[in-house]
Amino acid sequence: MFASYSNASSPPLSYRSPPGSLMAASPVDTPILKPKIYTPIVLPECTDDTNDEHAYSTSLIRSIASSGLEDANTSRPSSDPRAYGQNPRRPLSPAGSLGITADRDLENVTTTHVFRNLKITDDYYLNAVAWGPGNFAVGHDQRVTLMAETGLTKAAVRVLPTTLPPHRRKLDTVTSVAVSPDGTIVAAGTTMSMLVMFDAHDRRLLLRCQLNCGRIAALSFRPCGEYITMGTRRGSAITFSMARLLSIASRSNHRMVTGSRLIAGCAIMHESQAHDAEVCGVKWSHDGSYLATGGNDARVFIWKTPHLTPMAKPVRLVGHKAAVKAFGWSCQSPHYLATGGGSSDGKLRIWDVRTGAMLAEVATRSQLCSIAWSETADAICVGHGYSSNCVTLWEFDKFQGPSAIKQVGVVATHGGRVMFLGSRGNKVASGSSDGSIRVFTLFGAEKEPRHWTPDSIPLDMTDRTKKSTKKDLRSFFAVRTSAGLWLDPYSSSMAAM
Repeated sequence: MFASYSNASSPPLSYRSPPGSLMAASPVDTPILKPKIYTPIVLPECTDDTNDEHAYSTSLIRSIASSGLEDANTSRPSSDPRAYGQNPRRPLSPAGSLGITADRDLENVTTTHVFRNLKITDDYYLNAVAWGPGNFAVGHDQRVTLMAETGLTKAAVRVLPTTLPPHRRKLDTVTSVAVSPDGTIVAAGTTMSMLVMFDAHDRRLLLRCQLNCGRIAALSFRPCGEYITMGTRRGSAITFSMARLLSIASRSNHRMVTGSRLIAGCAIMHESQAHDAEVCGVKWSHDGSYLATGGNDARVFIWKTPHLTPMAKPVRLVGHKAAVKAFGWSCQSPHYLATGGGSSDGKLRIWDVRTGAMLAEVATRSQLCSIAWSETADAICVGHGYSSNCVTLWEFDKFQGPSAIKQVGVVATHGGRVMFLGSRGNKVASGSSDGSIRVFTLFGAEKEPRHWTPDSIPLDMTDRTKKSTKKDLRSFFAVRTSAGLWLDPYSSSMAAM
């Protein structure tokens, strides 16, 4: 029904899903031997007290005994902060080999909350953790668990049947979760193409829609809450109108809604077929002007909102060589996008989506699973998977050219892939497949949240567009002469600087 855009040139695929397949595609993790870390022997200084040979030998023996040498066949557990993977530039080298240690890098990092014993699926292609205003949502099995950010309340909402239907061989499971910008609606996508929505406050079911698009691996709300976009197993990114979705669901008395009813009700605003493999990453920009989609075909496309029509042609970002699911939009410059590739690529890239130009890139030598751009500064948090499993902090200076990205340090180390990263004010939350979610106070002073109109215009824009005073206009129109003087156009007088 909708025209699609495709490109004939296709980079090598890390995985290509068979048509109609509903099975999850999990990457194969090759077992890696942990490097043996040895404690260096600190030799005593040869002072006046140690000139004697016997005294020096005794001091050397004591130094060796106190150093605690490890056996060559034993290695430190992965939870040890000195173990491998601390530095994403050299993930298989001992931590601190390049001067990067958690104690030295980020001394002002404060952990405010830690949630443990959670069921977070260890699948690179899924996005089953979301952070809404005041709560977290974690999708697992047939449920979505809601947790207050303060850790005081926790509730599991069953969104799928837990008994096996006679016509199916396995149960449907939640694969993606998203929370609306106002925190009132939670959306979940499943393995068998079902889209479910419920009220976050009273747990009331709002929508159950059965589609025919394969696994729904990613969901993203537009900041104003007007649209929701999902990425599917069949390479399509579908954008729905929230108002029309809920209207169709209310008329059907919250029974199962089929895709044909959505088409008849004009609930589908846009459907793209630009990808040749599963769309595992979708993300709206903070001002709602751009939509980014990334797939397992190593392609990234940018869609402009005013031209989000069936005939729209996106901007393609070329450079990645593996699946792309990690996106981070800049709050300071809404047209800047950070992307991260899979383990075969391992690069963090910054783009100007208006032209498709790559501003900077850096090789991390580790899988990039999630990205969060600070709301208060040009700083980027990156969640790594194989093989470092840590959260790193990077600084971005757009005036430095290709070397504009510099690593600041390691924020935290997890026991599994960092599947989720979110930023709100001066706080950052990381969710890992080790079953934990951690909330950090990382950036500077927390700034006031911005509210948007349905047309993606900030409500505080009126403060910037106030009429300038005569004094402001005078300083604006002042002209500097070659003699180092300022010409005031209002008084036509010359005044020395």
